[in-house]
Amino acid sequence: MNHLQPSSSSPINKEVNVSSSLFNTVLNISPINKSETLSTKDQTQYEEYPNLCISDSPAKNSTEEIDLCGRRIVNILNLFEEIKNIDNHEPFDCSFKNMIVIGEKRIGFKSIFTFKCSMCKIKKTVSTENNIFMPINTSAVIGVLNIGRGYSQLQEFMSAMEVPTIHIKTYQYNFQIV
Repeated sequence: MNHLQPSSSSPINKEVNVSSSLFNTVLNISPINKSETLSTKDQTQYEEYPNLCISDSPAKNSTEEIDLCGRRIVNILNLFEEIKNIDNHEPFDCSFKNMIVIGEKRIGFKSIFTFKCSMCKIKKTVSTENNIFMPINTSAVIGVLNIGRGYSQLQEFMSAMEVPTIHIKTYQYNFQIV
């Protein structure tokens, strides 16, 4: 039984057609009966597209939510205070649990997260540090210089901890003010 047959489409593009029954058997997939999922009107609309796969499942993420990865350096007291400030906001008395992360602006090691309420659509920001202490970027440059190292070692160290590192220009700027 030969399931692979060369296509006779064009001499330039040699395609290989694979029998769908082979995949149905190997993967244990049953074909979708379009009459079960589409109305008669919808069926005629898509008849010219026999390979079209139609799904009526909801979109995975219809909002602007972003996926965050890695770790961040935070001033934990400041972070909790800022979260408390955006909790229980007006006009519907929404809470932090209704907020989704829609953006992150990184300024070296400092991050500013933008949240959007899924109920009232209000946008709020939360910063990983405040202006009371020495800026984290300056602190990092001072720390790495105090141990006799430089930008490359700082990058390696942060990379090992999965923390996004600072750009060379940010490092040089903070080096100049130290």
